[in-house]
Amino acid sequence: MMHSFENHRVVRHTGAEFPIFQAPIGVISRESLVSAVVAAGAVGLIETMFLDPAGMQEQFDFVRARTNRPIGLHFAIDWLIERPEQEKAMLK
Repeated sequence: MMHSFENHRVVRHTGAEFPIFQAPIGVISRESLVSAVVAAGAVGLIETMFLDPAGMQEQFDFVRARTNRPIGLHFAIDWLIERPEQEKAMLK
C-alpha cells in the first residue's frame, strides 16, 4: 500500500506531489537537477548566489519550459544585503 500525501500541508500549499524540497546546495542545484526533482514530484530549488539576474532568468526559464510544477529560487539574504545593487536586480 502506497502512502498518500494528499492532505499534507506542504503538498496543499505548494502543489507538489510529495512534501520534499531539494536543498539548493551550490552550483549543482541548477537546471538539470531541479528539473529532475520537479519531474519526480518534489519541489526543486534553484541556487542563485552565483548567478546574475540574466543567468537566474535563464535557469528559471529552462526548468519552467519543462514543467508547470512548483519550483523555487533560493536567495542567500545575507549575501544580498551586502550587495544592494544585486538585491535590487534580483527582486525586479
